Amino acid sequence: MLSVSKTDAINFAGAKSISLNYYLLGLSLFFLPFTQALTINIFFPLKIYEILIFLLFLLNPKIFLSIPRNKIVFCLIVFVFFVFISFVINIFKSYNYPLDLSDVRVSRDIDSLLKFLYLLLALSFFLLCYKYFVRNGFSLLKFFFAGATFSCIYSWYLFTSGLLHFPYLKLPGMDTYPQTIITDFGVFVRCSTFKEGNFMGLYLLIAGGLALQFKKLKLSLFYFITTFTTFSTSAILCAFIFLLIVTIRKNINKPSRLIVSSATIIAFIVILNSSSENFRTIIFNKLFANEDAVSNSNEVFSRLDRLNAIWVGYNEFRDNPLFGVGTANYGLHFTHYNDFNIDIAGFKRIPNNVYVEQLSESGLFVCICFLVYLFFLIKDSRSLRYVYLNTTLLVAIIYFASYPSYSILFLWLFFAILISYRKRVEEYEMEKLKLSQL
Repeated sequence: MLSVSKTDAINFAGAKSISLNYYLLGLSLFFLPFTQALTINIFFPLKIYEILIFLLFLLNPKIFLSIPRNKIVFCLIVFVFFVFISFVINIFKSYNYPLDLSDVRVSRDIDSLLKFLYLLLALSFFLLCYKYFVRNGFSLLKFFFAGATFSCIYSWYLFTSGLLHFPYLKLPGMDTYPQTIITDFGVFVRCSTFKEGNFMGLYLLIAGGLALQFKKLKLSLFYFITTFTTFSTSAILCAFIFLLIVTIRKNINKPSRLIVSSATIIAFIVILNSSSENFRTIIFNKLFANEDAVSNSNEVFSRLDRLNAIWVGYNEFRDNPLFGVGTANYGLHFTHYNDFNIDIAGFKRIPNNVYVEQLSESGLFVCICFLVYLFFLIKDSRSLRYVYLNTTLLVAIIYFASYPSYSILFLWLFFAILISYRKRVEEYEMEKLKLSQL
């Protein structure tokens, strides 16, 4: 496994600040799952890792003077450029219908600017992690795995409290009433340190995939099993998809083992679906059942509401195909395009689909750049030696169809690991070749 010791830690600003930079970056990785818990509410939840990353930038202003020259980073720069163009155009754009400003935090333009700036933060974090991992290896990921493990333990604590009908201790910063789900065997808080269980689901899948790639099998199993505590349809379904893809790819040249392994996984899912009403509620009913076939109409409503959000986003894109309606502006146009006869007030409307978010808010060019970027990532990690990273990426791409945003920072950490891992492998093999020729 590729790794380095702590003494090899990154040195951005000179030998005297090695320890400070190391721990600032390490702690930012630890706190990545704390997107709601341990936050400070200043009209938005200010996160600990955002403060730490900002301090890193202040202490090391020369970090980004040299930008890596490769097609993946270039594609990202073009992507951000088109988002910026969309942002500028929509500042001056007017519409012939009233905008819904009920959920605006500051103002239409300020909210849009803040979302664009957060995208810049995500890109900067990506470059920061990429340069660190390429230079020094992946020893800092012990902080990431520690944070993921803490979040999972807290999630099981909440699950156990619901199962035993015990009161639970909320972490500071959590909502007054955290997201819950009602089942036949209890009421469960399903969000752990996140805002929602669905948000945590993708984090767990990425943590599980990374743990497998870095040969931490027990941790990976723990992360994947914890997806069940989120009660997220996308998380649980994608966990099974991950397992199925890895099984197929690892046994593609062993037909008998491939058939037995795949059949076992599929049979397990079928048995679970037929024997567990709760599993059927979370997975099958939300995806396929109609209103007459289920006792709880909320299962169908959840799916219809998501489909409606996607349809609204498509219509926003249809009328504004090149540059969309502007970053963070999807909800302002929702009322105008919404044909669903039931609406839920009191929260900001989002498309809950990364691709629709890009099309509706920033337009066609942005979405194309993002898809090309994902294609490059898939292509560069398609080797069997990167099978867990590549499969995690494929599952994330599927998950994006029901995920709220592409700017969350743990996702950009994963992107940085994905491309830096290959570079480290290539450099390691080059060194071995040179040594063998001596």
